[in-house]
Amino acid sequence: MTSLVLLLVFLSGFSGLIYQVIWQKYLSAYLGSHALATSQVLACFFLFMALGYFVIGKYQHKLIKNKVFLYGVIEGLIGLYALVSPDYFFWLTKNFSFYSDSLGGELFYSLVLTGLFIGFPTLLMGGTIPVLTQGLVKKYKNSHKIHSWIYSTNTLGAFLGTLMGGFFFIENYGLPMSLLIVGILNILIFVVCYAIWKAKPMEFYGLSESSSNGETQPSLIQLRAWSLYLISFFSGFYVFGLETIIIKIAGISLGSSTYTYSIIVSSFIFAIALGSSLVSFFKKIESARLLFFIQSLLLFSLIGLYYLIPKWPMILNRVDALIRPNVFNFNLKWYFILLFFTFILAIPIGLMGTNLPLLFGYLKQKEEYLSKTVGRLYAVNSIGGFLGALLGGYYFLKWVDLDTAFKSYIILVSSTLLLVVILLTNERIKYYFTTCFALVLIALVFFKFSSNWNPLTFTPGAFLDSTNKSTYSSYWDLYQEKRDTILNQYKLNFSKSGPNTWAVVAQNKLNNDKLLYVNGKPDASTKGDFIVRAMNMLIPISISNEIKDIFIVGLGASLSTGIATLFNEVESVDVAEISTGVVQSMPFFNKDSFNVMDRKSKFKIYQVDAYRKLKSSQKKYNLIVSEPSSLWVSGVELLFSLEFLYEVKSHLKEKGIYTQWFPLFDMDTETFRMILANFNTVFPHVTLWFTSPYTVNIV
Repeated sequence: MTSLVLLLVFLSGFSGLIYQVIWQKYLSAYLGSHALATSQVLACFFLFMALGYFVIGKYQHKLIKNKVFLYGVIEGLIGLYALVSPDYFFWLTKNFSFYSDSLGGELFYSLVLTGLFIGFPTLLMGGTIPVLTQGLVKKYKNSHKIHSWIYSTNTLGAFLGTLMGGFFFIENYGLPMSLLIVGILNILIFVVCYAIWKAKPMEFYGLSESSSNGETQPSLIQLRAWSLYLISFFSGFYVFGLETIIIKIAGISLGSSTYTYSIIVSSFIFAIALGSSLVSFFKKIESARLLFFIQSLLLFSLIGLYYLIPKWPMILNRVDALIRPNVFNFNLKWYFILLFFTFILAIPIGLMGTNLPLLFGYLKQKEEYLSKTVGRLYAVNSIGGFLGALLGGYYFLKWVDLDTAFKSYIILVSSTLLLVVILLTNERIKYYFTTCFALVLIALVFFKFSSNWNPLTFTPGAFLDSTNKSTYSSYWDLYQEKRDTILNQYKLNFSKSGPNTWAVVAQNKLNNDKLLYVNGKPDASTKGDFIVRAMNMLIPISISNEIKDIFIVGLGASLSTGIATLFNEVESVDVAEISTGVVQSMPFFNKDSFNVMDRKSKFKIYQVDAYRKLKSSQKKYNLIVSEPSSLWVSGVELLFSLEFLYEVKSHLKEKGIYTQWFPLFDMDTETFRMILANFNTVFPHVTLWFTSPYTVNIV
């Protein structure tokens, strides 16, 4: 019967991550697709999960006695909510206004909207692990094994759910139908749990509080539980801080698509599941020496990962060269990439996955409900995850580069060793203290003296052009030559990584062509695509009756802004650009943008998502010009949605014009026809202007 319950636990983890992916899609369409919106959604998940862990873990004994049935009721309620959540979201966004011009106001209203939408089901999700740990454990001595099985099984389900949500459900069924399917799955979990309860109503009560009245002497580890809770908190913080960094670096190597996001998240989850399952092999968990050993291995594995990351573009380009993506082997390519990241992250992230089951083994006591221990432990970890997603995943990256942030998390991991030493007072304290001091010193020396990542290493010019010439004896020879070419031929003018993007400006030493790379993708060239980019602004200006007020979506290399501000008739140009790096790179393109910096009084840059900016403003424009990146880039798809187009239309003056640049490369006919259908649905007159054989402006 326990095996059947664990199967249900797997399915609930599967459905939980699909919900997270789908609900995040709903919210991103309203909050915007920038990194802050994503961090807010993830942070709210952790915040309400923490509340669920703590409240349900503490008070489960006052609810239903049979814990499997209680678990089924929780899953059933989640499923029912999933069925009505699309209608509820529509009602919520229709009846409440959540927009503000100030950053603080935007953050507050976004968190309120997110909490109102996902707070209730996420709180319920937080109650499942404490309830099941309480209900499935029959012997105190093996409780850590049962808990490890529950946690790892649930996490394995989440691994599959992330992949299915990102690669299958949304793509094939859309958001509402996916919620219907997964919601029914949760209701079926309730039905099975109800049948188990009817078959064995007196089982799965779990261990009750001991009536020993303090006769059992607490261990030194339990007396210093605060250090274990701090380790749990730090673990939640650095896990999701590192996940954010790795997602961004993988996006530079693979392209910032939703597929990349799903691959990295699922690899993280699988590694955590693998690590947590290993704890079940330990007969008993008493000494903190095991935790000290694991944290030490984690420290060295992260240092190794830091030096491996610059090799990712080369490795992933080789996968791309071996498996050319097309309709027949598209999935095969991503399978190989999934295997690569699963292998690379298995050790460092797997070691992180051992933390919670190990900490539970140290903290559990006969004198209290196991669910209460789980609830407190996981609540503290989720609070760390909440801050890691919001602060580490966004605000911290506003001030430091990605490599510095990565090294900072390594320092944080080394600091947990000091907390572990506190638990080893009676166990060769001098030896462990000396070892801890040496490891922290290694981490500090690494932080100070390790070389930073070369931004040119992550630009794709050296890697996207493969060849079949027989002059190369190995792929390594090809890589070395391509790498040396770009490092020798191009000069690095500017590099700035941030919470949204990593912007790099490189200049060709031979012809002085300047290129703007955003997340590794070339988005502008002062020579290669100058005419194409200029037409984005020249076409609508040339056919408009009035050009007094202009709104531009995306600054890019500032050419459109430079052209618009040249006209005397133009009085104001508002630019929405979410990338701090792109904004700061503007001076490098000043000469190529007709000295746009000399006309600062005519334009204003808003570092905010364009959809959010339009939603929070009543201003109307004669022209709105959008210059998005390729459609496959995560977040860009919102600029082609009906919701965004209707918002654009509501901000156009009478006879106003909206134009959007569109790349035809990497685009199939059906997708292009669907996008044109959206434009025709919203606007009364739509024309196409070909600016090159592979680009078009939709006007």
